[in-house]
Amino acid sequence: MVENVMPLIVAAGTYRHFIKAAYLLLIVLSLSAFWGCNSGSGSAQNYIPDRVSNPNIIWIVVDTLRADHLSTYGYARNTDPNIAEFSKQAMVFQHAYSAAPWTLPSFTSMLLGKYAFNHSMNVPYSQGSVLSEHVLPKLLKDRGYLLVSFQSNPFLRNLDSDFDVRYHLFTTVTGTASDSSQSQINFNAASSTIDSVVADDVIGWLDDNAASVQRMFLFVGFLSPHFKYYPHPAAFTEFYNDKVYLTSPAILGTTDTQTDFLNIADFPKSIQSLVGAPADGSTVYKDSRIYVAAYDSEIAYADDQIGRLLQTLKDKNLFDNSLIIITADHGENMTDHTKYFRHGGNLFNAALSVPLLIKLPNQTRSRTISSNVMNCDVMPTALDYVGLTVSKDCKSLLPMMNNDANYDNRPILSYRVDSDNGEKMVSVIDNGYKLIRGEDTSMLFNLLEDPAEQSNIISQENTDKVTQLDNIVQTYYPY
Repeated sequence: MVENVMPLIVAAGTYRHFIKAAYLLLIVLSLSAFWGCNSGSGSAQNYIPDRVSNPNIIWIVVDTLRADHLSTYGYARNTDPNIAEFSKQAMVFQHAYSAAPWTLPSFTSMLLGKYAFNHSMNVPYSQGSVLSEHVLPKLLKDRGYLLVSFQSNPFLRNLDSDFDVRYHLFTTVTGTASDSSQSQINFNAASSTIDSVVADDVIGWLDDNAASVQRMFLFVGFLSPHFKYYPHPAAFTEFYNDKVYLTSPAILGTTDTQTDFLNIADFPKSIQSLVGAPADGSTVYKDSRIYVAAYDSEIAYADDQIGRLLQTLKDKNLFDNSLIIITADHGENMTDHTKYFRHGGNLFNAALSVPLLIKLPNQTRSRTISSNVMNCDVMPTALDYVGLTVSKDCKSLLPMMNNDANYDNRPILSYRVDSDNGEKMVSVIDNGYKLIRGEDTSMLFNLLEDPAEQSNIISQENTDKVTQLDNIVQTYYPY
């Protein structure tokens, strides 16, 4: 009997050590998982690296980029290898929304830190229109930052007037960026190579000036994947007839789809050979899958240019210690809602959901944050990082990044004005529901059950939820 006792004692001791080690391992794994994914609530933790005094700030905005067409956000196509690599050491906001569904009001909101209904830039303006107030980056200028802007969208021609250096590439795709006073609004001048020109000019400017600039705020706007969609051969060839293509419905026709802007002449010869001529003998493609593949190839092209810029920052030792933001001004409707392949005409999330990635100085680990945020939170966040506080509609995300339990969450509000009839429309997202209100519009969606916003449930027994969301809207925007 005694001979059997010692092995049992040893086994029991080994078991206790095993349980203790397993318990410690679970704690480590739990903390790692908590770093990787959280909802922005819970006890305060120090997830922000030690702050760098007055770091360079690089803000990259990709026009018309919806979040769910990036592999970083779960898309099946690898449209964004460079953004995906960047995300490995950045804060990744899973649910970021634009203040407006098109460029002018969205950029204005981002630069002012305001909801779109609290500024006047909601309809296309004339050549002479300018903001009546200073943009938030001017606070950095007063702090000793050099403000540098490289923009490819014509609607930015008067929004960056507070910047010290302004390059506007609106009318040329070869050579040097045009002077602001000479640039004119002309989307047709944009081509499949405009973003490479932007990247070339930014990199050239960094080559000439980065070493002599004490601190800079670099504001870069890429135009792809704004329409027209120009199929980029390498990416389009990869996406054409892939799994996404073959499993997607082929929505045909031009009446509702507004697909008349994708002509066979827009396709490089190699792509024309791959796809062939339009089936009906016309010069216009009518298969929605071709449009989506072309749009995705534009994303891949913009991602290539972002990769070039990020690599230049690394080569010049400007990457690690800089605050770097990648986001979009708005998304794009595919075939989610009519009009197809357009934006600006509604407040559905296809046109509002945008990527938002923020790499803090010396950040080396990724963290995914699932709370709702807005792209107009970018400037309050950057200012907060350098110790400047602003009282605006939009707010700093640093407390959320740091998992501060006292972070004051708030509803997501977006806004549009119909440029044809002047109808004003506002949407609010709160607690899994979304309400859209306009003079002739009333819609309610359960985003948890219906993320694509296909089923309007406002006529059902949801009066309490509608009242709650209406009260939120009226608190911010009495309509």
